[in-house]
Amino acid sequence: MESKSFKYKGLIVDIDHFAFFGFFEVLLCRMIICMILNCWFFIFMIFY
Repeated sequence: MESKSFKYKGLIVDIDHFAFFGFFEVLLCRMIICMILNCWFFIFMIFY
């Protein structure tokens, strides 16, 4: 019974780590998209 409880707690920790990683991934993607948009706008301004 104790072993099962430990496994269950480990599963919760894994889920938390995945959630944190997902949040980080979304933040990174948003930053990259913003950088690409800014570069595109900068190039557009130069050509305009």
